Amino acid sequence: MLNYKREKVIKKSDVICSTGALLKKGRIVLAFSVFLLVLSMLTLEHYLPEWSNISDSYEIPPRHVYGLNVDLFYQSSIELDVTIGGGDRIIDYYLTNSQEKVVFDVRRIHGEEQIRWRSPSIDSYILNFDNTMSWFTYKSLTYTLKVYHYNFLFVVIGLILLILGVFQTIKEEKAIQRIKNIVKKES
Repeated sequence: MLNYKREKVIKKSDVICSTGALLKKGRIVLAFSVFLLVLSMLTLEHYLPEWSNISDSYEIPPRHVYGLNVDLFYQSSIELDVTIGGGDRIIDYYLTNSQEKVVFDVRRIHGEEQIRWRSPSIDSYILNFDNTMSWFTYKSLTYTLKVYHYNFLFVVIGLILLILGVFQTIKEEKAIQRIKNIVKKES
């Protein structure tokens, strides 16, 4: 039985083609990660569906505060549509974090208003509707709260892809050097 050894001939054109294909994967992952990180800095809530949507009505007695608890991630956004009824249709609104520190200043809502806010950190926030200014009048509160976590999602996925892209690019560079060394030895 005859045993033939097959030798593969490596041409410089094959090396150029294979190194070009190797370079693409890691750099594409890096480019996509940068794209996602840029998206995380933009306000895209108007173009994406809300993550969660809460609608409710509540009657706030005089001299009381109604609080609505919302858990948010870093850079999560809320969009709140509020309608006030009863009496003069005025109520105070402010947002506090888990340490009861006011993170969104007090503002007076007259009738209807839309409020947008982006979370500076991961925390449990309370949307406070304050009727302590009224001595005798009950206020009806109707709200729709839309929560968007896309920016946080873009940051997390973007950072993961950035790390993977760097490792893939390093791996590809090492492979390219090995191929170039093989071609140099055979030349």
